[in-house]
Amino acid sequence: MTARRTPIAALLLLGLLFSVALCLSTGEKMKRDAYTRWVEHAQNEVNSITDVIYSRMIESSVAVRGYSTLFFSGARISEEEFETAFDNAADWNTDPSFELLAYARRALRHERSEIIAEIGAPIIPIENPEEEAPVFYESYIVTHNNNQTHFPIGTDFSSLPQTRTVVETAFRRRHQTVMGPAIDLEDGLHVPFGIYASHAGIDGVLVAVMNLSEFLDLVMSTQAPVGVDLRLSERVQDAMDHSEVISLRGPLTPPVDALETFKIRLSHGQARWDLSWDVYESYQDGPNLAPGATVQWGGSGIVGLICATIWMLLL
Repeated sequence: MTARRTPIAALLLLGLLFSVALCLSTGEKMKRDAYTRWVEHAQNEVNSITDVIYSRMIESSVAVRGYSTLFFSGARISEEEFETAFDNAADWNTDPSFELLAYARRALRHERSEIIAEIGAPIIPIENPEEEAPVFYESYIVTHNNNQTHFPIGTDFSSLPQTRTVVETAFRRRHQTVMGPAIDLEDGLHVPFGIYASHAGIDGVLVAVMNLSEFLDLVMSTQAPVGVDLRLSERVQDAMDHSEVISLRGPLTPPVDALETFKIRLSHGQARWDLSWDVYESYQDGPNLAPGATVQWGGSGIVGLICATIWMLLL
């Protein structure tokens, strides 16, 4: 009897090992498939949110073009008319809306004295308005403004690289709205948009400024699911044409507890953004690995129980 049990025992052991290995491998594949579905779902969501952000950038560019129609008549526009036009545009229901609209006259170096006399104010830089702005061959000086909080009358947009690239590009690309790199101001990040406009026969650029920090906070609170966070960086080039990546929102590297990170590049006008979407385990309570674990350990346990029962019956 013992001799007969030996091959049976060997078969049971082989069957047990094979069945357990099959359960473990099948369960592992189920786990991988579940994780892949979880990642794909997260990627689809962040792609949709990115589309929302990009579409808002396009809508903002169109809105700036709408503002520029104020100058189509060629007539001189007073400060009151300029502010009224901005207030009336609030009915357009653009999202995000602009918090500032300014017209900057293009002025060469020899025209600075004329502009100072015209606006009754000194020409000042953006970063240090208490000082006098540096003298450039070509400047874009604010003559109209709906909001004196940022860029008051006399501000030279050429004094800051981010705004200089906007006004100079917009001036040369007539009738095209140009979105510029982000500006870090006291109340958060802002993005300037510029478009060429002629005021009473004098060349200039209309600049609209959007609060990027508020816009991103709104997107994250209304569009992003729990467990998904956004880090934003910008690719900039210095005067020597060297590329550099600077952080606008969050660190440049992903947090250690992020399970996945999706990096999406957006380019519009002069803005070059990297949107890094970090996905955490809290997203949809993590991937559903329970069925795979059940097959692995539950299946292995059942197979072991069956083999043990058969063995006991043969004793």
